[in-house]
Amino acid sequence: MTPKQLRLIARVLVVLLVLWGVSEFLSRRSDKTVGAKLYSAVPMSLTDSIVIARDTDTVRLVRYPKYWSVNGHRASALELEGFFKQVADTTPPEIAGESKAVHERMGLDSAKGRYVRVFSQGKPVIELIVGQRGPDYQSSFVRKSGEERVYLRLGPFAGFVDRGVDDWREHQQANIPVDSARRVDVTRHARRYALVRKDTVWQFSDGRPAESVLVQRLLRNLSPSNATGFATAEEAKKINFRNPDLRVVVIGTHDDTLTSLWADSMPNGYWVQHDSGGPIFRNGVWIADEIAPNDSTLRVRKR
Repeated sequence: MTPKQLRLIARVLVVLLVLWGVSEFLSRRSDKTVGAKLYSAVPMSLTDSIVIARDTDTVRLVRYPKYWSVNGHRASALELEGFFKQVADTTPPEIAGESKAVHERMGLDSAKGRYVRVFSQGKPVIELIVGQRGPDYQSSFVRKSGEERVYLRLGPFAGFVDRGVDDWREHQQANIPVDSARRVDVTRHARRYALVRKDTVWQFSDGRPAESVLVQRLLRNLSPSNATGFATAEEAKKINFRNPDLRVVVIGTHDDTLTSLWADSMPNGYWVQHDSGGPIFRNGVWIADEIAPNDSTLRVRKR
């Protein structure tokens, strides 16, 4: 092959590379049509309530001066913060459809759509219908109430819309300040014991030494302790805390009660409640070792 032929081949390769680069650049250019903002963001502090209506149930979140409720139960502050983080994202969404004909396929018709309304000062400031998940699952198809145009909204907004009432509820059954604890009273079935703190060292109430590291672990299990769920109304009728299988009471440095829980066993777990009343929490079997371990596991081992 002559030098002239090699130069020609080199020039052809350069041209091909340039054409390939241009083709790649053009193929990556977005051909998506972006719409206007779906709504103006409203902060949690100015929101009165949120209503999420689905075919199976309706979730009603209501703001009170110091907390939120969901269908009459205390709501999780963490879940509300996550929801309003999504509400604050007003990035203009991609237009995914213009016709009512696509509503059923995208889950946005009257039968499948989930209606989300956010109220401020008694008026709805956000009204959206949320349909099926988008191509990356986190995203979702949405439309404004009364409009046919469909948008693809990015982010996990639909995940909050899919939550049931119990998902929105406060699962925290205890949250003590560990450093403020000075005494722990534990009942595990027929066995009882107490732990007291002397300066920074923990011991049993009868003077036997305890493994302070393990006592600290017990206290951290209560800071916080989160349940897996809740008793239904029917289950609550059958639960009896008159002779609890477990009980743990933590007293603070000012003789204040930091937490006082009792638990009744059930298949594969325990029902837990504050001894003053309130919601009955569902827990797995591991909760016994977390908050009311056998006293033998806290004793100082001979080395």
